[in-house]
Amino acid sequence: MLFLLVFLLASGGCRLTGSRVVLAPSEGALSQSRGEQFNESASASARPIHKLPDNNNSIRPRVHVRSPAWHIRGGSQDIVTPHTGGTRKLLSTASPVSSESSFGVGCNTYGQLGDGARTSRSTLAPVMSSFHISAVSAGYHHSVFLTSAGEAYTCGRNSYGQLGDGGRSSRDTPVRVLGSQAVAQVRAGYHHTLLRTAEGLVYGCGQNQRGQLGDGTPTDRLHPVLMAALENHSVVDVAAGAYNSFVRTEAGSVLGCGENSNAQLGDGSEADQLLPVQVMQGHDVVEVAGGVDHSLFRTAGGGVYACGANAHGQLGDGSRMRHVSPVEVMLGYHVAGVSAGERHSLFLISDGTVFGCGQDLYGQLGQGSSAAARTPPVQIMATHTVVEVCGGWRHSLFRTTEHVVYASGLNDYGQLGDGSTIPRFTPVQMVGAYGDAEGVAAGYGHSFSLAASGVTSTCCFHAFAPRLLPAPLVPSIPLAILPAPL
Repeated sequence: MLFLLVFLLASGGCRLTGSRVVLAPSEGALSQSRGEQFNESASASARPIHKLPDNNNSIRPRVHVRSPAWHIRGGSQDIVTPHTGGTRKLLSTASPVSSESSFGVGCNTYGQLGDGARTSRSTLAPVMSSFHISAVSAGYHHSVFLTSAGEAYTCGRNSYGQLGDGGRSSRDTPVRVLGSQAVAQVRAGYHHTLLRTAEGLVYGCGQNQRGQLGDGTPTDRLHPVLMAALENHSVVDVAAGAYNSFVRTEAGSVLGCGENSNAQLGDGSEADQLLPVQVMQGHDVVEVAGGVDHSLFRTAGGGVYACGANAHGQLGDGSRMRHVSPVEVMLGYHVAGVSAGERHSLFLISDGTVFGCGQDLYGQLGQGSSAAARTPPVQIMATHTVVEVCGGWRHSLFRTTEHVVYASGLNDYGQLGDGSTIPRFTPVQMVGAYGDAEGVAAGYGHSFSLAASGVTSTCCFHAFAPRLLPAPLVPSIPLAILPAPL
């Protein structure tokens, strides 16, 4: 059985992004190959974006996730030094995961763990244990689950309608949404939810004041509404930032909508977009990660581009200068995955090494000490081979080749899953009988991890990629089934 670890952090609010990066090695050895990421950052002094050539050894997403609890020793201060005129790249790929049971830990104030209670915890407890969970995504104080049968369930805070059940009341037992559609992917933002159907359509619900739902209005939606501007496009991937959203079409286009006050959409402007606008044109973007006010874009060749706010060095270009248009970062590296936390970024290299940059006040970069800003990127988890990284609000998760999960950063609600509520400045291993970890996700104050023995939950801010799982079992807790909106 596969277990989904859900660790909920209950600290304040959860930054939407938290993207998860999974390293799926190809048959040949990958050394400094290029991967694609969707980043937007440019300033007056920034050099133009150049098309990155694709590589035969590029890492591609694959349906295999095994993430055991991991623990970081020490904390490396190795720094990625910029190359003169060179290009640095990072590759990140998400892998689908299968699971049967779920467990959760961390903040549960609004019922975001989905266990039918509202008691926070620092040790793992079962959640959604009667379903085959294929994916999970954690937002500020809400969670979205995807079953192997293509059913989407939501729970937690619902102030803006982010649960999509037509109301604003919080739910501590998951409720099914978009019941008439087969859902292929789920993503949770700060206070909004994105649902991609098997037919390539995108629906959104919840907060929409910045246009993050892409329906052309700033009106919050209590039911999922269609992103109509993309109705004639087949969408193959979606990503959620704190207050914005990104989609990737089958034709290879990447579009973004929502908050853009720090130029985090990467369209070269600082104006919010109520409708999706195309970004990163001319680049084969395969992954997008959105933080609170910055974004990362990974390309098929292992390259990474970043844009938006950079006060903490979260863009990874070695400066603290904001970039209105995407700039290339991590030159000389083949990046297999990227993940964005509140104001920090994580880069997974194709050889299993990890680098991070940005805010590190709570230990989210695992360096053994705190820092307001770290740039250029520093190495993390130096003694481990990492296959997946996930940035939460102010914590980070790392899954190793041993199927173990490690966590560092803010831990006030037990979101790190180590049985304590003490912040950790070097990665510590998540504890609990959850079996081999298959995937991780981080939210504001809670986290998720898919494991071979089931699903467990802690505090997490990141979203999982959909996973192929067996048919769901009969639920052991009552789940409300809602009709699709008219």
